[in-house]
Amino acid sequence: MLDTLRVNEASCQRKWHVGIMQGLAIIFILVVLMWWLTSRKAIPPKRRFSSRSAGTKAKPGPITQAAIKAATKAAARAATIDPGKIDLSMLPERFVIFDLETTGLDPKRHEIIEIGAIKVDRDSEDHLSFQTLVIPNGRITARITEITGIDRTMVKRDGLPLEQALTLFRDFVETLPLVAYNSDFDEAFIQSACSRIEQKSFGNEFCCALRMARRAWPNRKGYRLADISRDGGLSLDDSHRALGDCKRTLTVYVAAARILNSYR
Repeated sequence: MLDTLRVNEASCQRKWHVGIMQGLAIIFILVVLMWWLTSRKAIPPKRRFSSRSAGTKAKPGPITQAAIKAATKAAARAATIDPGKIDLSMLPERFVIFDLETTGLDPKRHEIIEIGAIKVDRDSEDHLSFQTLVIPNGRITARITEITGIDRTMVKRDGLPLEQALTLFRDFVETLPLVAYNSDFDEAFIQSACSRIEQKSFGNEFCCALRMARRAWPNRKGYRLADISRDGGLSLDDSHRALGDCKRTLTVYVAAARILNSYR
């Protein structure tokens, strides 16, 4: 969905080019597929699919992976619509999708080890990205390395001290709304990190794509970003890396915003 055009090493910024047709097609597929999956709840168990031929009633069959794939393909065919007719006016004109990788779940004890962000211009095909590893004071456990692929050698070689990383991130996001998947988690780590190095806290508006997904698709069993992305046919490359999760969050966020007709 996003192709790198330029890298600025000093600010860790990249310029991405978005294929509008491809991006909107993915969003459309996600919306249709989520609606299809959640709407099945209203149909009695084991009677979700049936067929008729010349007055003969066929026995209903179980839900199969083939049926789900068929629905996805149907949505893909329907996605060949004019992108100019897709209304995105509910989104802010400019906003930032961001994600953090951390050494654990407690913002008071654990630390940020990676920051990724995409600055979205709603009415443009060009979007800037930000990515940096962050050098923590404490250790990176084997479990965190297993999940993220980030280890001590990487952050020492390529990372920035926390103060420098947060300063660059603050300059990148300006005063724009910040969107994250489970924003309470990311906001808590950002503000705790600011307090630790005695920087002022971020005063930006924080929006939660997870809460929006729960409202947009209320009948789902789970709301992990990877699960929603998989159901929507999105790539899971670079899962648990900040910029990869930002790209998935962006698509899920836009799809949910269109259903809710609200950016938060």
